[in-house]
Amino acid sequence: GGSVAQKTVNILGRGREIEGLEKQIKKIEKQIEEKTLEKEEYEKSIESILKNAEELEKSLQEIEIVYATEKQKMVSIEENISKIESRLEKLKLETVQIEKQRQENRIVKQEKEEKIENLTKEIEELNTVIEEFARDNKDSQNYIDDLNFDITNLKISVSSFDESKISLDEMIERINLDIENNNISIDNKEQQIENISEENKELEVVETAETAVEESTEKSTEVVEDITAEVEAKPAKKGRGRKKKIETREEKPVSEWTEQVVQISRVTKVVKGGKKLSFRAIVVVGNKKGQVGVGCAKAAEVIIAIQKAIADGRKNLITVPIFKTTIPHPITGRSGAGAVMLRPASQGTGIIAGGSVRSVLELAGIENILSKSLGSNSPLNAANATLEALKSLTPFSEIAKKRGLTMAELLN
Repeated sequence: GGSVAQKTVNILGRGREIEGLEKQIKKIEKQIEEKTLEKEEYEKSIESILKNAEELEKSLQEIEIVYATEKQKMVSIEENISKIESRLEKLKLETVQIEKQRQENRIVKQEKEEKIENLTKEIEELNTVIEEFARDNKDSQNYIDDLNFDITNLKISVSSFDESKISLDEMIERINLDIENNNISIDNKEQQIENISEENKELEVVETAETAVEESTEKSTEVVEDITAEVEAKPAKKGRGRKKKIETREEKPVSEWTEQVVQISRVTKVVKGGKKLSFRAIVVVGNKKGQVGVGCAKAAEVIIAIQKAIADGRKNLITVPIFKTTIPHPITGRSGAGAVMLRPASQGTGIIAGGSVRSVLELAGIENILSKSLGSNSPLNAANATLEALKSLTPFSEIAKKRGLTMAELLN
């Protein structure tokens, strides 16, 4: 009986142990399921990481390609800058040499001018001497004629007077020697005059050379200024600088279009790194023959902003119907918060307007008009309001066609 009870107790104990083991097995199975889920999540995360790594490798390759191209651009830009700097140095040396030549030419010119003055004085003196010689020559020729007459007479008398023949020959030789000496002195004076004329020609050649040197110096200084302006205008960012072409200055044809700057204001834009400064330009473009436009543009530099505004104004041109130097009828234009009232005026009134309204009316070619700004004081709104008013004008010819009348009947 005792052994059976012990066996039952042992069996019950073993059953409890089996239940505990089963509970532990269930816990272990739950942990295994959780671990498998975690493993799947890890595998998914690893796959996403691998995909990201592949994308990063592709982006790295693209970045390396971009870096290589930008590096090549930088190398080419540095080479261009070095070439420009060497050219600038050469031009500076040339300008220094040209200035030295100019100074030397000035000194030579002064010396030549002094020589010219001295030579002119000598020429005047030589002219006086030549005149005296001419007078002496006239007297000597008369004297020679007399002597020849005497010689003929003496030759006639030689036959009768043989003893006086020797003395007469000596007299003839002396007279011939005097004549030769006079001719030699005249030849010397003529050579001096020719030398003076040659020196004058040399001075003219020197003056032409000086003018050529001055023109070359002016051209070289203009080239130096253009190159320095290009070097200063190059952007400070590396890798994005573009090579600018050196433009030769040519006389541009006079354009019928006139531009007038209404306003230049500084504008700031808040970005991630701070504030970005730029300039806004408002420009009115017109030909004073019935065509006008308003342009507005922004840029980092004032000149570029003005150029862009001029281009914008030429894109937005309108034609204004002008009747006898004024508008055909009263009208009011609106743009945003700006409103401008326009009224026709008689001859001699002039343009009664101010600010941007006046510039628009002047460049449109209107000479007599009355105006009043009724809205905002902004120059851009006022200019656009005047453009809207001028755009909505209807000429008398259209009104006459609508009514079936002629211009004379309509105006009467």
